This record gives sequence, structure tokens and C-alpha cells, in this order.
Amino acid sequence: MLLSCGTSWVCAYPSKSRRQLLDAGLMIDPYLSEEGLWLGMTSLGECSVYVDQALDLVLSRDGDRTAAFNRLAAAAPPGAGGLLLDPMRLSACGLSGRSSAQICRGIMEGIAYSVKRQIAAVRQKCGGLSLTRAAMVGGPSNSPLWPQIVSDVLEVPVHVALRSDACAVGAALLAGLGGGVWDSLAEGQSALWEEGRDYLPDAAAAAVYRRAFRDYEAA
Repeated sequence: MLLSCGTSWVCAYPSKSRRQLLDAGLMIDPYLSEEGLWLGMTSLGECSVYVDQALDLVLSRDGDRTAAFNRLAAAAPPGAGGLLLDPMRLSACGLSGRSSAQICRGIMEGIAYSVKRQIAAVRQKCGGLSLTRAAMVGGPSNSPLWPQIVSDVLEVPVHVALRSDACAVGAALLAGLGGGVWDSLAEGQSALWEEGRDYLPDAAAAAVYRRAFRDYEAA
């Protein structure tokens, strides 16, 4: 699965069966590959807008807000002290007595829970669609913590490219292929490839998130 984190967080599920994705009610795009894959997509629309609004509750817009967000979130343990947040429907209610660190981590975890909820719905509709690993691109993938939280919540390895301009690299790859710079996708991928980082699920954190996700679903 590809998790593209921009203004919206888009989950893209590759499949050789277009019908399988249509039956699940997903948005679909053809995916240029030798395997003839299709991508079915779900989205947390305008997710980053809601995250910014949630951060306004605890962080000033002055200075490096992203660095402060990451630093505070890392200061709270997995589960954010029992705080369950849905940043897409957040208000100041219920946050009394909570630390800035708990709220920041709760925002990251809440988005990851929302992604897991979408994946669960897709897998229920789409028989045979498995999730064994994920690739994460976009601004939040540069966080030293958020990809690990996603890995722990989804309980799959998450790969993050070292470069954050994945979309631009993909466009360059296709332009080079169309312009005859490379003879195949594989050749272009080899020329542009850079090693990234893999985040593996932490068993203890995953157990905390498994229990928290049940409560999140029940809320």
C-alpha cells in the first residue's frame, strides 16, 4: 500500500483486478507498470488542515512548529496516556488536564487510527486484498516519529524514501521513459533509486495501539 501524505492522506491499494477495486467502491486510476496494476484509493480529505487546526490548541504558529510537534509527540508514550483523538472532529472539549505532549502524540495516533479504519473497511469489501507492507511519502514521512506510529498501528513495515519529492521523481521517471532516456521502467527506477528507511512494528507499542484502536472504533 502507498500512503501519500499531503493536504489529504491518500491510501492507494495496488491490484491486478480492476473489478475487485470497483466492487469495493474505490476511486481508481491505472498504474503504469509491466504488471498492469490498478490503484484503488481512499482519502482522508484535507487531513493536514484539520491537523493544523488541532495544533492551534497547543502550539504557536511562530517558530518551527513542525519540530515542536515532533518533539512534544515523542515526549509522550505510545497511547498518549489513554487520550483518543480524531483530529478530523476535534474540539477543545475533553482536553482539560492533558499535556501538550499527549495532545501532539494523540493527533499523530488519531490520524493513524483513521487510516487503519479505512484500510479495514476496504479489506472487508475487497476479499483477497492483503496488507503486508506500506510505503509512506509526503511531508509527514519526514517526521522521525510519525512513520513509526503508522507502522505500529498498522502492524506492518513502513518504508520511507530519503527524498521527500517522491511525486516529482515519479514524474521525472515517466518523462525520461517517454523521452527515450531509459528503455524501461526498471532502468529508470535504478537510475533514480535512493535508499530509504524501513520502520518495523514494535511489539509492545503495537499491543497498546491494538487495544486503543478497539476503543477508538467504539467511541
